[in-house]
Amino acid sequence: MLGCEEKRPSPQSPKKPRSDIVVLATGGESLDADGGVEGAGRLLASWKTNEGHAVEGAGNTLLVSTGGHLGGAAGRVQLSWVLSRMGYSASAASSSDLSQGREALRADASRLPYVIANLNDPDLAIGRRVEVERGGIVFQVVGVSSGGPQGLALTPAEEQLSEMWTLWRGDRPMILVTDLCIQELAQILDRTKQWPFMFLAIGRRCGSSESVLRVNAALVMASGDGFGEYGRAVLTFDRNTAALLRAEARLAAVDAGLPDVDLVSLFGPEGQK
Repeated sequence: MLGCEEKRPSPQSPKKPRSDIVVLATGGESLDADGGVEGAGRLLASWKTNEGHAVEGAGNTLLVSTGGHLGGAAGRVQLSWVLSRMGYSASAASSSDLSQGREALRADASRLPYVIANLNDPDLAIGRRVEVERGGIVFQVVGVSSGGPQGLALTPAEEQLSEMWTLWRGDRPMILVTDLCIQELAQILDRTKQWPFMFLAIGRRCGSSESVLRVNAALVMASGDGFGEYGRAVLTFDRNTAALLRAEARLAAVDAGLPDVDLVSLFGPEGQK
């Protein structure tokens, strides 16, 4: 008909390409009483089946530890070797880790990437942060220790946390790992106004009834305690801009119904004494 124009459907805006990154966190890990790694094998089985974790580092899972795991390294398999072969990208160091002595810490840091931003000891050659790429997004994982033995040069944790902005890069989402309890961690981040500079801060649960807290825009999550549970955060990003679109977290239990992964058979005998 004259005067009538055919209506065309309005073009839809193209969907933004997204990346869902799953951050898995443990702390206080130890070997079994006989030096075996049964608990670690069960955890890895749960991650491979339920979280899509690939040991070789491919995929969208990012593994971190809040520390507290040096004391169990007297068994058949060195715990730091086990964690590194499971695919952990970074670990904080607890006060008990740092109290093991310089040589023990140096030996473990040669296997597992420790991150201690408040450690002022160049001889130990431990970095302040590591960069990890997952799903097209490059993260910087920064670690802060709550304290250590007398004589070790450590900036106080709160002082270091008040200067997180000095480590922040706008194109690198920041994840903080620390052995601080999450309640104290959340209070420090709020008090020092550092929450805009990180997407996710991970600490220890320390008996708290809560495992996830919010500090304005930052998500504060508890790591698991040992190999029987783990903190799980899903971060959804716009892959083009690295803008965070959504973040959610919870404490998850290991799936005990799965057969354990035999880590020594899978990885070989390198970790054995």
